[in-house]
Amino acid sequence: MKINSKWLEVPHFHGRYYLDKKGNIYSVRRGKFNTLIIRRKRQIYVDYLGKKYTYLKDKQSDLSKRFNISDYLASLSDS
Repeated sequence: MKINSKWLEVPHFHGRYYLDKKGNIYSVRRGKFNTLIIRRKRQIYVDYLGKKYTYLKDKQSDLSKRFNISDYLASLSDS
């Protein structure tokens, strides 16, 4: 599997996560022999307002951060 050119890089996560227009998040890692390992993130939640979010692990601080998928996609469509 390759990184699709239509996917958007999730900001502040240094190229570890990509997002498509439907709201699916893909984690990208380097495997053996410098190959890409791409996995779809399954743990996407919906809050009481109906907005989608997930928790992403930051490479540098090793902490999980909440990423609001719906808000990010809405900000892209506004501009």
